[in-house]
Amino acid sequence: MPHLREDKVKFLEEITSDTGSESAQDIQDEIFRKMSADKKLEVAAGLWLLARTLNPEKIDFRIHGRDRPAPSAH
Repeated sequence: MPHLREDKVKFLEEITSDTGSESAQDIQDEIFRKMSADKKLEVAAGLWLLARTLNPEKIDFRIHGRDRPAPSAH
C-alpha cells in the first residue's frame, strides 16, 4: 500500500489484526469508534460526493421539500 501514509497503514493493520471472527459490521463499527469526529465528517463528505457523482439525479438539494433560496449576490 505505497499510496497510504504509514500511520494509516498502521491503523488499518491494527484494526484488521484485532478482528478475529467479528462480522464486517463489527469491524466497521470499531473503525468508526476509533476515528476522530473530523475524520468522520471528512469520510461522510467524501461518500456524499461519491453518491452525487454516481447518481446526480437522486441528490435533492431542497430542505423539507422547499427549493433552496438563491444565494445572495455579494
